[in-house]
Amino acid sequence: MTLRCEGTPSRLPDKTRDVILRLDRIIFKGSPRVELEGAWWWIVRDEDGSPIAFCGMRTAVMGCHAGMAYMVRSGVLKAERGQGIQKRMIKARCALAKRYGFSAVVTYVMDWNLASSNSLISCGFKLYKPQVKYYGDDVFYFQRKFSSVG
Repeated sequence: MTLRCEGTPSRLPDKTRDVILRLDRIIFKGSPRVELEGAWWWIVRDEDGSPIAFCGMRTAVMGCHAGMAYMVRSGVLKAERGQGIQKRMIKARCALAKRYGFSAVVTYVMDWNLASSNSLISCGFKLYKPQVKYYGDDVFYFQRKFSSVG
């Protein structure tokens, strides 16, 4: 299984865009289409090179989160769940955020999605209450701060 960043905020190849949109339609049936522009995108491929998961991250621009990294859409095909793929994607995004000097990574999870909440917690994320609730009352907000180098 390989996990590789295949798109950046300044360059999203058409082939990468097509793969992400196809996975998004399969994994998130009935949800609004993912916004692809301005983000880093990772794709996980199985041993045969077939895409089985994807995730994204962008620079947060909303209020108190401005300048932090914000993890966006992340999904694993149903048949591939339970193998630690989500945790690998979380760690890859945190590593890139830290490398680029972000002070923290923030995200949210729907309150019914306990598997994703547990993955975030196991990767060092903490529940927190943002100054502004951007997505309503049916979500959990998570943050992972990075210690400053001094």
